[in-house]
Amino acid sequence: SSPLLGKQVPNISYPVLNQAIGEINIKDIDGPYLINIFASWCLPCVEELPVLINEKNKNRVKIIGVNYKDDPVSANNWLATYGNPYDLVLFDKDGMKSIDLGVYGVPETFIIDKNGLIRYKHIGPLDKKILIEKIMPLINDLDG
Repeated sequence: SSPLLGKQVPNISYPVLNQAIGEINIKDIDGPYLINIFASWCLPCVEELPVLINEKNKNRVKIIGVNYKDDPVSANNWLATYGNPYDLVLFDKDGMKSIDLGVYGVPETFIIDKNGLIRYKHIGPLDKKILIEKIMPLINDLDG
């Protein structure tokens, strides 16, 4: 649960991983989309990666990654090693930006609807059951 459920996604601008300049504000991303908070040092993040990659291959929802308390070289190596399920990867070096989103650690996943409202938060690694029973029905409702 999160006190931000049902509220507007916060006004947070993140740098884009691998870009020296420029930031993207998550309020400006057209929804619905899924935000997945991950880190190269996070073992459960590796566990959930096949679920995210499978979902990306189905192309049913935008998946935004936020690399959390990490460094760009480690993040890039991790994505190159395990695969990149993200349509866009944002970077939060010290984790301070993500506090406003309600992030406590990694992995965490949020669903943002087309109106910019936070509709769901999942703490811990995603698995196929959570995706099928919770996340995709919500995404499908938001699209409909």
